[in-house]
Amino acid sequence: MFLLILPACSAGGTAATPGNTGGAPVRQAGTPPPVNDSSSASFTIDGALHGSYTIKATPPTSKLRHGHKEFTIFLTGGGNVFWIVFYGYTGPGRYILEAGINGGDVRIALNNAASWDLTMNPHATCSLLVASDTPTQEAGLDRMQGSFSCPALLSSNPRMPEKPISASGRFDIAIIVES
Repeated sequence: MFLLILPACSAGGTAATPGNTGGAPVRQAGTPPPVNDSSSASFTIDGALHGSYTIKATPPTSKLRHGHKEFTIFLTGGGNVFWIVFYGYTGPGRYILEAGINGGDVRIALNNAASWDLTMNPHATCSLLVASDTPTQEAGLDRMQGSFSCPALLSSNPRMPEKPISASGRFDIAIIVES
């Protein structure tokens, strides 16, 4: 009697290997790792409200456009919104965001109610550090990391204009490159 044993092959990325009972994906040799398309921003605020917040989002909603000169970081989740917008981006480095000069804006909205915005004060500025901006293995998607600091964001709620906050934090985002 003759017994022929052939190894099993699969086209997928999951295989049972010693120590793996098939429940967890195992990357096949030569298969690129999956692209991390999640984004997060973590920040602390003080003033009218105190606290630490983290907003996470998937899929990417932030964009780099207009010949890589303008970017919009936009994250929303759990009734909270965080965005940074400006024009004049030239790559990783330090920037001063000022609405009247480069359209710079930082907006934080919490629990679908209170919100604070750089553009509410025409003389206010925020500092921005883009520490890295790296293309991913997926065409048209970069990974951007950095930090920001805003000493005074005024309330955009007309019922509480005297309630400013200061905010600072970090972001790690997947950003869509449109042009």
